[in-house]
Parts: sequence; C-alpha cells; structure tokens
Amino acid sequence: MTGQTHLANSQSGFNPPLSWGGNREAIARDLWENRPDLSAAKIAPILETTKNAIIGVAWRRHWKPRGESPTPLPLKTLDRLNLLNQRMDDVMSETEAILLAHPAPTEVVPHGTGPP
Repeated sequence: MTGQTHLANSQSGFNPPLSWGGNREAIARDLWENRPDLSAAKIAPILETTKNAIIGVAWRRHWKPRGESPTPLPLKTLDRLNLLNQRMDDVMSETEAILLAHPAPTEVVPHGTGPP
C-alpha cells in the first residue's frame, strides 16, 4: 500500500485489515523490543497501522513489557521471603567484611579494671 493510498483510505474512514503474520510481525516485535526510544505511536506509522493495534498484538503475543509498570504487581509471599533472605545474606556479608577489616582488640580488660 502506498503512502497516498493509505492517506486516502484513512481519510475516507476505510482501513483494510493488514495481516500480522510473517515479516510484518517480526518488524513490529524487533522495534518493540530493541528500540525503547520508539513509542507504539511512532511504530504504528512505520507499519501502516494504529498505536492500539501495536499494543494489542504486543499484549496478545506476550512481548516483553516496555518501561515502568504504572502500578507494581503485588509480590507473592514466597517472592517476598526470597527477597528478604537475599537482603539478610547481603547484610551478613557486609558485616563480615567490616569485622575482618576492623578486628577486635586482642587484649581483654576485665570490667572495672581499666584506666580511671
């Protein structure tokens, strides 16, 4: 479809459906996943379609999400426990590194017998 034909069709309100198979879908997915600077609205004219068509095919085909999710998905309990466990491991490693870098004094002074 030429640019002039597409413009004439869009002005008349008639947009013939275009197939999402093969090369067209591969181009859309490549742009979606490898060009985060291109929004769906910018990808759409390249493929002579609409922004919503791009978003729809990405959603139906389970393409990787783009950008930040507007609302974070709730974590399952097991995921939260795994994150907490990882943080505790990190704290323990950091504490061990600090203790190794600053060893305790070797001389033990009984309580109450130190300098006045």
